Amino acid sequence: MAKNKTFTSIYKPTFDQEHDEWVLQVPSNAVRRKSKRFYEVRLPLYASRTLAIGGNILRNLRKEYRDWLLGQQGGVCAVCGKSSKPDDPWNLDHQPPLAELGSKFIDYARVTHNRVIHHKCDPAQRSKALKL
Repeated sequence: MAKNKTFTSIYKPTFDQEHDEWVLQVPSNAVRRKSKRFYEVRLPLYASRTLAIGGNILRNLRKEYRDWLLGQQGGVCAVCGKSSKPDDPWNLDHQPPLAELGSKFIDYARVTHNRVIHHKCDPAQRSKALKL
């Protein structure tokens, strides 16, 4: 791939918030027919970092949603009920977790039980700290 072409200019990824899914325009040379019913799409390794949760493309959308959801919660943590100092980190906690059916990454319609919590109140972060 040429150095001057970026992932976003080649694949034109967009995030469909209504359906909570990625939409990629893939160059025809990256698609191969495997059988009557299946195609294979090959993406470069760096695509996983770009498209990953919190990756370059979703970072701004995630921050806007987190800030909106925090406003909906009255500016307090959904676990401990306390506000925070401006420099304390907040986590966007997806309920159900993103790996489970029914989860939505960005949910302005409030179909899920997503919430904003202090970094220190996040059980996933506490379990990581215990392993260190």
